Amino acid sequence: MDIIEIKNLCKEYKGKEEPALKNINISIKEVKR
Repeated sequence: MDIIEIKNLCKEYKGKEEPALKNINISIKEVKR
């Protein structure tokens, strides 16, 4: 794999993971209320 391919995979991974993490944080806040 090239460095470019790895960077693209990292971008895809971050793009998929960040919204999921935000949703988890929001649900945790709702539970604490």
